[in-house]
Amino acid sequence: MTERLKRNQERVEHRRALARQRDKAITAAVKRYVAAWVAIDECESKRDRDLETYRQQMQQLKTRADEELAGYRAEQAAAAAALREEGQSDDDVAEFLEITRRQARQLISAARTITPESVPLDGPITPNLKPLPAVPVKPAVESSGRAEPTTG
Repeated sequence: MTERLKRNQERVEHRRALARQRDKAITAAVKRYVAAWVAIDECESKRDRDLETYRQQMQQLKTRADEELAGYRAEQAAAAAALREEGQSDDDVAEFLEITRRQARQLISAARTITPESVPLDGPITPNLKPLPAVPVKPAVESSGRAEPTTG
């Protein structure tokens, strides 16, 4: 009977050893899972912070470009207005600038909204101008019979 009891005890011991191995394997798998979960959370948080930083940088770049473009548009408006002040008609201004009469009028009108108070001392002029649609360039007219603008 002692042999039988010994074999039974060995079986119980073997089962306990297998159970401990299973517990260790389960614990290791759970630890790996939790470590990956933490890593995923950290990675997503970093990604979200980086994306927000890039969004802010993109917005700053866009704002700076919009301000610069507004300055160039104001320069275009001032140039069109200067042509008009030299006695050129809207049609003449449009022809010289190779734009439509409507676009010439918009530029001349926009130039009127530019005041010394609206011009920043350290940056470009930024009036509220709408971008003009692209117009196909027409070949220059050889002899229009129109007076050339004066420079001064």
